[in-house]
Amino acid sequence: MGLRDEELTGHDVTCVVRERAGSGTHWRTYTGRTRAGKPVAIRTLQREIPDSSLGRFDDLLRQWVGIADRESARNVVDWGSDPRPWVAVEYEPAEIERYAAGKMVDAVADCDDRTNAELVGDVCEIVRTYSRYGSTSHHLAIHPDCLSVRDGSDGPVAVVDDWGLSRLASDPPVTPYTAPEQLEVGEHASKRTDVYRVGVLAAHLLSGSTPFPKGIDDDDDPDALANAIRDGIDEATLPEGVRSTIARATAVDPADRYPTTHKFRLDLLEDVPATGKRNTDPIAAVGTPAPDRENVDAADERDDSDEPSGTDDGGPKADRTSETTAADVGESTREADASGSGSRRAVLKYGAVVASGVGAAYLGYPLLAGDDSTGGSLPVDDAESGPDAVSGGTVHVDVGHRSWLEALEDVADDAGVPPEVDIRLRTGAVGSPERVEELRARAESGDPQPDLVTVNEAELGTLTAAEATEPLGEYVTSGRIEDAFSDLPPAYREMSVHPNEDEPHAIPYGFSPLVIAYHTEPLREIGLDGSEFERWITDPPTMEYWSEAVSVVREELNNPLGFIWAGDTNYLSWMFTTVLSGFGGAYYDTVDASIGPIGERNVTVASSAAVEAANVVHDFVTGDDRSALSIQQCATEDVFSFGLPEVQELFFEREAVAAQMPLSFAFNAIEEFGADDIGIVPGLTGPERPATTAFGSYVALNPNTEHLAESLEVASAFRSSEFAEAIVDSRSEIPFGRGPLADGLFDSTPYEPYVDAIRSSAEWGVPEPAGEAWIYQRNEIGELVRYAVTGTEPEAVLEELAELIEDD
Repeated sequence: MGLRDEELTGHDVTCVVRERAGSGTHWRTYTGRTRAGKPVAIRTLQREIPDSSLGRFDDLLRQWVGIADRESARNVVDWGSDPRPWVAVEYEPAEIERYAAGKMVDAVADCDDRTNAELVGDVCEIVRTYSRYGSTSHHLAIHPDCLSVRDGSDGPVAVVDDWGLSRLASDPPVTPYTAPEQLEVGEHASKRTDVYRVGVLAAHLLSGSTPFPKGIDDDDDPDALANAIRDGIDEATLPEGVRSTIARATAVDPADRYPTTHKFRLDLLEDVPATGKRNTDPIAAVGTPAPDRENVDAADERDDSDEPSGTDDGGPKADRTSETTAADVGESTREADASGSGSRRAVLKYGAVVASGVGAAYLGYPLLAGDDSTGGSLPVDDAESGPDAVSGGTVHVDVGHRSWLEALEDVADDAGVPPEVDIRLRTGAVGSPERVEELRARAESGDPQPDLVTVNEAELGTLTAAEATEPLGEYVTSGRIEDAFSDLPPAYREMSVHPNEDEPHAIPYGFSPLVIAYHTEPLREIGLDGSEFERWITDPPTMEYWSEAVSVVREELNNPLGFIWAGDTNYLSWMFTTVLSGFGGAYYDTVDASIGPIGERNVTVASSAAVEAANVVHDFVTGDDRSALSIQQCATEDVFSFGLPEVQELFFEREAVAAQMPLSFAFNAIEEFGADDIGIVPGLTGPERPATTAFGSYVALNPNTEHLAESLEVASAFRSSEFAEAIVDSRSEIPFGRGPLADGLFDSTPYEPYVDAIRSSAEWGVPEPAGEAWIYQRNEIGELVRYAVTGTEPEAVLEELAELIEDD
């Protein structure tokens, strides 16, 4: 059924279909216009989508919208499902014919090999980006039908659409891009399916055809093609220099492929060096300039709006010139040509502004580097005078949700910050992914603000890997900030260090440990006493002893919940990390320095220690004796539904005898019930060591700052006693201060009776790894940990977890 001359009403825009532009294997494409007159390309699938999949169609479009303003993603105008599912996308007249026919890949295959490898790299990276902005982590439908190529300002760029929509069709056709697992009933598609399809694309671009024998590499004989796909590609069709890389990507068994498109991209670009003369004439002949994403009109002018063109239409894709979102950042940059010639780098057009009555600001910061928002200009450090020369100015500090750090402005003078240096803090409740993406984008674009940022481990690792933090080694060895790294617990000092460079990228200034709080009365009733509780502060109970004590309380005192913790998928890794560390295990190849992916460290979470840790947590909730330790059931599977609010509520209502919780929560309990009723265990002792999960706080320097000396002064103040004393009453994090931890810092504060517990939790605290997965895929990590704990094959599940974080 065609759409010609139909009037299509989407979520916010009405489109009028005009001429049919062409058809490919999956899609039929029409030209059209919005009611406001804007040209669009309207696409509908060749095959029917079952009614049962219409909801999925809508979900996939919404996730596509999340990345649609990336240079490598085609922009979405609107979509709908009446009279049949359709999507309206940006229209580019120079490319429409080949785009509609799915012939763009054939048209540009005559480009030089490096250009084609980079185009494949574009596809790899936008697929990777897509996986971070919704519940769907793969594309599954890479095919010439969904690809076009544009002549961008920094070189050719591949543009992707579809995002799995064509796989919703009933009985999707077999093509040379179909992965072997997609031929089977109840296909088990994954990120490795995308690797296969991108591998075929690489073969197509670099050899001029898909990697199957002539005569069966088209759609004319689908049975013969399916058999060829099951038999494996014809490696003889591949160029010798990339043969092994593409062969691995297109292996029949998904387990033999690269785990992600990112890994494949790195090897492919290494195989095809940026040498020799570039030939991009085919792209110039068939492509079109990439649209200026900073100056697009609003999403096609809301049909019922009287607003002028360019205002926010509130539709599925609002005007991205007026607001920067999580999807506005981080378009992956390509490696520069070592020779300095023939290379290209994809650069997003940063600098979106928020209009206000007093000027233009970029998400709360002055838009212009020299504007301090008061009408004056900020002094710039004299490059010849070095970092020790403080000339004055305003240091902007992004502290995220840590509003208690506003105390820094009040104590700056006493903390040693020169009086000519002003401090301006920015706070906000922006979630970690969005905030990190914004900070990374600002650093990549050369923005000098914010000068400093406060971060946790995952944020630090992600920003450092993106070269968005300034190495501090030079300023430490020169003595400029040496004191800021003295008297630190080793784990946090190590977490601040880039493993490849062996120098810090941030100053640790505090931490937040998870402790076990418990009601003393039920434990006294089963025979334990105050001397036992006192000993636990510096000599925590073993996992076996703890489980036995709580199991007796559960059975004899009718306290069925017993020991609880935050066990839903967002938090479950906390308990697993505690137990894993007690076995001497880690996610990467050291326990304390788990910054991991930045230094390409070995993933060790699939070790025997990790399997035993999963078994211990399993026995905590079931008592099934799966662990080699003698673990008694001290909890129930209810913990897997608890978040932090539920843990606090149940513990405060005495429905649980003990709970793993942040130290600040434990102090709230002490304030509620009194010190005699609440005890604190800093961790649990495993076969190798006492351990508890903890979270460090760090201050990092923007490599683009124009106020280096001033920023170092402010960063160093985060370790001052004055700053520590100012925030200690917040009960939000424990500051390290100056000198030995807690030495006099907590005198005359609610923490004073618990100084030994604080010191112990600092000594035994194990930060979670510092990588992107702990920001973007925390729920996936939690799901895999849960499967390892509750399922029957923890080894296999932990291998899958290792694969997930290996791509971090």
